Amino acid sequence: MTPGPTTNAKGDSDLDCEMDLLWQFQALVERALKTGWTEDEVANALLSLALQFKEGLLDEAIIESPPSKTLQ
Repeated sequence: MTPGPTTNAKGDSDLDCEMDLLWQFQALVERALKTGWTEDEVANALLSLALQFKEGLLDEAIIESPPSKTLQ
């Protein structure tokens, strides 16, 4: 794995992250398949985990409402 994210003004950080994780992802899929899980089971599990991770990010987000204006 590379040392971490790099700043690239012209790059796409999401794509850079995806490429950085790709070999680990492929190894995880291969390990699951060798264990006996089907491709569909592995794909569904990975999708579920990714969605749960994303939902967790949304749950942790702090949403502040704009200050209310009072009439005087």
